Amino acid sequence: MAIPIFIPKISNLTFVYLLLFFSVNLIPISSLNITDLLSSYHDLSGFTSFLTSTAAAAVASDLSNRSNITILAVPNDRLPTAIPSAK
Repeated sequence: MAIPIFIPKISNLTFVYLLLFFSVNLIPISSLNITDLLSSYHDLSGFTSFLTSTAAAAVASDLSNRSNITILAVPNDRLPTAIPSAK
């Protein structure tokens, strides 16, 4: 015996309005402090230090202006012993 399922019919225009409504970010997101997020991971301390150094000032400035970011944080055992200087 089949179970009846009620599927409401909505117009294409209603669907477009709902799609636009849910795709718009209604709440502004405050900026994230990446170094604060990474500070709880001791094996990423070298990468965190690099982000706060003057050599990475342009990187930090660029990251602070973005709304979406993905970071590949390099662990301490994969970092060189000397942080490269800015040229």
